[in-house]
Amino acid sequence: MRRETPDRACAGRSGREDRVPLADDELACEPVTAERWDDLAQLFESSAGMSRGVTPSTCWCMVWRDTQPVKRTTPAIRRARLRTIVDAGTPVGVIGYLEGRAVAWCSVAPRASHARTDAFGFAGGPYEAGTDVWTIVCFYALPELRGRQASARLVEAACAYAAQAGADVVEAFPVADGENSNFSYMGSARTFLRAGFEDAGASRKPHRLMRRRLLT
Repeated sequence: MRRETPDRACAGRSGREDRVPLADDELACEPVTAERWDDLAQLFESSAGMSRGVTPSTCWCMVWRDTQPVKRTTPAIRRARLRTIVDAGTPVGVIGYLEGRAVAWCSVAPRASHARTDAFGFAGGPYEAGTDVWTIVCFYALPELRGRQASARLVEAACAYAAQAGADVVEAFPVADGENSNFSYMGSARTFLRAGFEDAGASRKPHRLMRRRLLT
């Protein structure tokens, strides 16, 4: 059976990492809340026209959250659905701020919020009953941050957010080093290994299942 493929460009690519890395305190990361919705919306909308493919301004990071395939809805519907989730107080991710401007994003939330990952072969676990598992499924950064290792800062902020919310484990499904994927926006294995994740085995080819247990 042919497996459905989500739109590939719902987040930016990292590009060469030959720029000066961000200092630890240079990118301030905050959880997305209803009060920060305008910052998130502005960041996503700024991606319009940056790619001939799908960008955050069209997918609104609903690929893994929505019960319907992205291609069967419209950007306006996806935007409204994401806002409803945010307004309800449901965790969706963290925003990275550079000098007060929203410039980067990481989608991190309880695994149940990213229910469609299983349908695409990104299976995690298993865990003991009662284990609170969160997943990281997407990164996006403005072009000015490409190559400055913003994803490393976002991963740390995402794990801190999950830990504060009581999570026991954070999972991710990055692309294996040296491989290409339609889901490159899920990050690179190297980034997660440097952040203290363990390689828990193969996921959907060419991705790896990465896992970090949190101290709460």
